[in-house]
Amino acid sequence: LEIWKLVAGKKSLPLSHSSDASSANAGAAAAGATALGAAASGVAAAVAGGGAFAAAARHPRNLGAPVRQFLRAEPLLLVERGVLALDTPVVEWIPEFGRHGKHGITVRHLLCHQAGIATTPGTSLNSTILHDRAALLETLCDLVPTAAPGDEIAYHAITGGFLLGEIVHRATGRDINVVLQEEIVRPLGLGMLGFGAPEADLAKVAADAVTGPRTPGFIQRLITHALGADVETVVAIANDPLYRTAIVPSANVIATPDAVCQLFDLLLPRKRADDA
Repeated sequence: LEIWKLVAGKKSLPLSHSSDASSANAGAAAAGATALGAAASGVAAAVAGGGAFAAAARHPRNLGAPVRQFLRAEPLLLVERGVLALDTPVVEWIPEFGRHGKHGITVRHLLCHQAGIATTPGTSLNSTILHDRAALLETLCDLVPTAAPGDEIAYHAITGGFLLGEIVHRATGRDINVVLQEEIVRPLGLGMLGFGAPEADLAKVAADAVTGPRTPGFIQRLITHALGADVETVVAIANDPLYRTAIVPSANVIATPDAVCQLFDLLLPRKRADDA
């Protein structure tokens, strides 16, 4: 989705392609985006009505993986500007990433969860290492693929986001959160929305909690495989101020629901006067 074109003044966006789906799945991705936009529009209307719902919608929280669109926007912005190509090997931007036969992994593979490096090392969710760019990158470069790029689709819950963030950083000289703020959030006046939160705003962010029945064992194993830790550990880490102030591009989008809904509402397809 060409989110950044909103900044240039478009009132609605074409939903003809998706960075996270092959051309065969583009229609389904477009339908999903439309549904998200429709839901967001309803929430936006409720927020405008005021009351307790409106107050909750303006309370920032860690929205995690469901808003990965904000991770995809920055690489696609660079593609639009000719700085980056989807089929560029990651090693062209991060040469040291080529260890253990990873030379064939491209930017497209990362966006499509087909890079073959879905397993998250437990060390990468350590709150301290998240603020050490060099140490984190060393962990990512040392990953051993479990499949050839393009052969399998497996949810890259954490690894792909860090690598896309590093590519954006090297291509622009700015970290991915700065790019998000300068290219999308501030021009659109979206308020609080970013990868992590400033330390001064942490007291405003809702705490995460484990709720409901205990997670079944097989689901726990899947979560541990994808995130590098079990649910309880992940939630404890998510409440750590070191995590909340770090940049974890695919996992710690901290925003008000109001800001997210405003952006998705802008993505709804609408008939424009110049289409009449």
